[in-house]
Amino acid sequence: MAVLVTAVTAGCGQETETGAVVDISALQPGNYRTTPREAEEVRKPENIDAQEALRLAKFVPLIMETEPKLVFGRIINQQNLFTQLNPPQFTQNLTTDVPGFVVGWETRGQRREDELHGRAVTLRVLRYSTPDQATHAANYLSDQYLNGRYPPKGPTAIPDYPGARAYIGQYDRIYAWTTQGEYMVAIEVGPGVDIPPDPAPLANTAKSVLDKQFASLEGYQPTPVDELDELPIDNEEIIRYTLPGGEGVPEVAIGPDVALHLTERPDLTKRAYEDAGVDLLSLAGGDAGTTVYRTSDSAAADRLKAFFISQLEPELDPVEAPPGLPSAHCVENPEETQSLACYFTNGRYAAYIKDAIQIQELHQKTSAQYLLLNEAPQ
Repeated sequence: MAVLVTAVTAGCGQETETGAVVDISALQPGNYRTTPREAEEVRKPENIDAQEALRLAKFVPLIMETEPKLVFGRIINQQNLFTQLNPPQFTQNLTTDVPGFVVGWETRGQRREDELHGRAVTLRVLRYSTPDQATHAANYLSDQYLNGRYPPKGPTAIPDYPGARAYIGQYDRIYAWTTQGEYMVAIEVGPGVDIPPDPAPLANTAKSVLDKQFASLEGYQPTPVDELDELPIDNEEIIRYTLPGGEGVPEVAIGPDVALHLTERPDLTKRAYEDAGVDLLSLAGGDAGTTVYRTSDSAAADRLKAFFISQLEPELDPVEAPPGLPSAHCVENPEETQSLACYFTNGRYAAYIKDAIQIQELHQKTSAQYLLLNEAPQ
């Protein structure tokens, strides 16, 4: 049974798993919130809006589940979650010209960190209100590609998908759009360094990924459109103990399987999550720039923190930890602005603060998030 950790009296210290003493009285949260929000504060429009897309995401397999060598993800310039408030912008007038969009999810898998140096697959799953609208979306997007600035070399075929509209692009990438019921699925398969380019293995890769995707969708039970606003948020309340993201910014609680879509190395991260017993994450962007991981216990949280530190880029330099929290591992990229970040733990929780501009901001956010987690169930 979970128990609530009460705040430590000012002036006292807490000893972490590694033996470093946290001095609560020295933490300086500034004006950032240090008390949990009420449930009604978490139930804001942006958070409600994200829930069905996250439900769909549970039924979008990672690319590496079909293609085990494609173990790199992409988290820069990628929009994973598509919702009513944050719809897809694949073309300028998509949501106007193709009505009926409900929610969607995007995932990506690559052979190497640089997508040009190996096979790469991008998969998008969009749910529409009716099958006809999904078909219209596939036809509209493929027509836009055909008549766009960089038209394809010519048509191709995806095995077992005779209705798919598939093409070989100028640089030998395969693009395809297909539907099943109210779902429109778009897939791109890049050739990497294949010489000479051969569309056949790319088409087979597309078939394998589509097969797994449509099989997985059989387990998804879509929420009726008129019931989307009634979906529960944060059933286990982890968002209440995460720094607020600010107005207009969604804050979500997700399981580790969905979270792997948001990582650069889902293969390595999956093993780290399993080792640490991660069962829930809270993500808040905007003003917060925070991710909180719930693990099995404090030792597991420390192992997860150590994994994150082991994956840091070599160009990052260490910076001073917040006063009172010597166990925090804080870094910055000296060549970039808004790159300050901190990794730390509190009990069974590991946390990551990112994208701070100034060291004071980083220290205040880290201190505030630590104090919030001091109130969280352990």
